[in-house]
Amino acid sequence: MKRLEEMSMEELIEEIISNLRHLEEIEAVCQEAEHRRTELEKQVKLLEKVQESISNAETEMGKAIPYLQKLLNMKYKRICELQNEVNEMG
Repeated sequence: MKRLEEMSMEELIEEIISNLRHLEEIEAVCQEAEHRRTELEKQVKLLEKVQESISNAETEMGKAIPYLQKLLNMKYKRICELQNEVNEMG
């Protein structure tokens, strides 16, 4: 590449235009990278919320299981009582 002092006005203008185009391309790539980073941050936040929700659901299920087991035992006990009643009738 010629030194600036050796370039004609037309060559300088062409060099400036070329550099501006290159700069615009770089800026576009930077904007796209920033957009992707922002989208990834949104996805990370969403995944964190989903993970928290799952964790909360697991905690609630852990609390509900003993109650559900108790209801199930009551159901089986009632079934046995009803079967005994039916057997006594027959």
